[in-house]
Amino acid sequence: MRQLILLLIIFLCATTGVVLLLYVIALIRKARPSERTHMDPLPIALRVVWPA
Repeated sequence: MRQLILLLIIFLCATTGVVLLLYVIALIRKARPSERTHMDPLPIALRVVWPA
């Protein structure tokens, strides 16, 4: 009896994990990149370090 309950708990956890994974994948696919065409210039200190 305990083995059956343990198996059921493992099955429910695995199913929940798969559902959450699919949900996160769906959210990532819906995300769109920023459509910002104008970006501020980098500050001088960051411009010096940026190529590195």
